[in-house]
Amino acid sequence: MNTAFAMIGGLFVIGLNIVYILNVCNEALNTERLFLIFVGCIFIIIGSFLPTVNYNSKVGVRNTASFQNKKSWTQIQRFSGCAFIICGIFIGFAALIPSFLYAILVISLLIAAMLYSIQLYSNKLLKNE
Repeated sequence: MNTAFAMIGGLFVIGLNIVYILNVCNEALNTERLFLIFVGCIFIIIGSFLPTVNYNSKVGVRNTASFQNKKSWTQIQRFSGCAFIICGIFIGFAALIPSFLYAILVISLLIAAMLYSIQLYSNKLLKNE
């Protein structure tokens, strides 16, 4: 977990230095694009970190379904990690596209991660009854 936070912190500091250097050189800077690329990188880092998260109550995608057992925790973290990586890629590419369609796509992918965990939870309830 410390590695992921170190990577995010390092990216943040590098991003701030680039913005500072470009402002000093009087370069026109589109901060919206830099912000989208930075947020996309954060999503990719979190997505690559999620499948390795052990069963706990502090870090990871936490809901009723994920706390049922370790197998459902692992499945939900793995699926959510893929969803976060895909969202990060779309957010990064959104910096190149002047459109709000990426927001709809990212929100739908995050909702898909939550719906997957709800479906997994309801399937487990049906099997137990």
